[in-house]
Amino acid sequence: MKSFEKYAKKLDMDSELVFIRRVMWIDMEERIRRIFKEVEKSPYDASYGAMRIHNGLHRESMKLHVTQRINQLQITCMSRRLGLGGHEDVIEEREINGKTQEIRKVISKTYMEDGGALWFNQSPAGAVTVMMAPYKSELVSMKEKEIIIGSFKSPSKLTDSRIRKLFKNFFKYMSISSSLHQHNIFDYYW
Repeated sequence: MKSFEKYAKKLDMDSELVFIRRVMWIDMEERIRRIFKEVEKSPYDASYGAMRIHNGLHRESMKLHVTQRINQLQITCMSRRLGLGGHEDVIEEREINGKTQEIRKVISKTYMEDGGALWFNQSPAGAVTVMMAPYKSELVSMKEKEIIIGSFKSPSKLTDSRIRKLFKNFFKYMSISSSLHQHNIFDYYW
């Protein structure tokens, strides 16, 4: 059967291409980490709550060769103080004289935001999807949980200039998703 042979060859060729794309992840990750070093060294890093770059994989998965796992690289904005505080009533259960009683307390709160992230995910076929997530806080949160900002057939398509543009869009999004931002209609004009 000709179709049997034809598609068997196609499957083999796809497997070879996927292997190549997975090896390309190594160079792409090195480019991202090199460019991110500029961010880490900047005094403005603290404005975002300090950022960290890390593989989003379980440490046991990191023991697998890069060609044998679904790769991920993530840039995370750590907790960021908003300079705002408040108070809240809470009910605590305490045992007094052998009986459990509810006691009302007032606690102080310091408002923070976190959750901002940019991540690069590799699909089983070796393509790379780039997503970002907004800051979140008790005060203000965006409706979206994440936004896809790029999809690339191969890690080699993520050149230095494309990575810098993705970073630029991410920094802008962190600014507009912050609780302290004065939102307007033009924020989402890219």
